[in-house]
Amino acid sequence: MESIKEAETWESKYRKQMGKFFDITFGDDTLTISVFTSVADIAAEGTAMHHCVFAMGYYKRADTLLLSAHDKDGNRVETIEINLKTFKVVQSRGVCNKSTEHHKRIVDLCNANMYRIKAVA
Repeated sequence: MESIKEAETWESKYRKQMGKFFDITFGDDTLTISVFTSVADIAAEGTAMHHCVFAMGYYKRADTLLLSAHDKDGNRVETIEINLKTFKVVQSRGVCNKSTEHHKRIVDLCNANMYRIKAVA
């Protein structure tokens, strides 16, 4: 219940702060990586992935861009944090903060598409 109220409170701030990134999606034949378009989606990701992406308030940070990697069937694979000052992947975590078999490919895809993030930053 508390997380729902928290998400609602930050929703418009998040959209205003990160909205310019919302159209960014990239991937390959098995993975799709996209920017979170709402705080509610970040909260759902944290719950589903059993990690702290929502609880730690990463969505409140102006220098943090959050993305989600999904497989071709739409299943969550990893949650990605990119620092908008350094344009580096800070972390990419799967369920319970573990790396997945796709980890290196996810980081490589993010790095290969960082120019798209820089272009709108």
